[in-house]
Amino acid sequence: MSFIEKLMLNLFPQNKEVSVHEVLKRSTQFLKSYNTWRTSDRATEELAQIKQSYQNKLLNMKPSIDIEIYRSPYANGLIIYPVLDKKSLSVRFLMEYIREILENEGYRLVHADRKTMENGKDVKAIEKYYLKPPVSATIPIDQLFGNVILELNYKNNNPSRFKMIANIYSDRLYNEARTFEDLITLLFEERSWD
Repeated sequence: MSFIEKLMLNLFPQNKEVSVHEVLKRSTQFLKSYNTWRTSDRATEELAQIKQSYQNKLLNMKPSIDIEIYRSPYANGLIIYPVLDKKSLSVRFLMEYIREILENEGYRLVHADRKTMENGKDVKAIEKYYLKPPVSATIPIDQLFGNVILELNYKNNNPSRFKMIANIYSDRLYNEARTFEDLITLLFEERSWD
């Protein structure tokens, strides 16, 4: 191996994972596409399909979307695995949609980031939103649905998993959280946009 080849290998290792962590900011083109989607019939159909799949999964019936439900005393969640074909869910917009609905309910976006990792063969990315209920000086505090984490995973620029987790507060400073089923109803009910 020549000196130049050794130098290049040291500067740009072949098997080392490269990682970039940045603030998640949506492009003007993404937001334009999102706004077109959210007012479309496709969005209405997809949101209804997610809600129906969630209800089917609860009843141990086969859902039309590959979906998992996570339940514990302090955290509840929903995981969606999109199918990569021309009829796949618009999960790229789902995270933005849920963030918007929660902010309309008074939630605060406290963290938005994107982490991209490349290991030479695959490029993986994770987009994440972390939302908290409104701040209040009144005790007990209305925690709504608790803290909500939205996460969208990509593999080679294709969405591979969408996850939504609601973590509740369990101390006496907070009212009892609203149910996860109420959150699902809020997010996936049919709505008209102004």
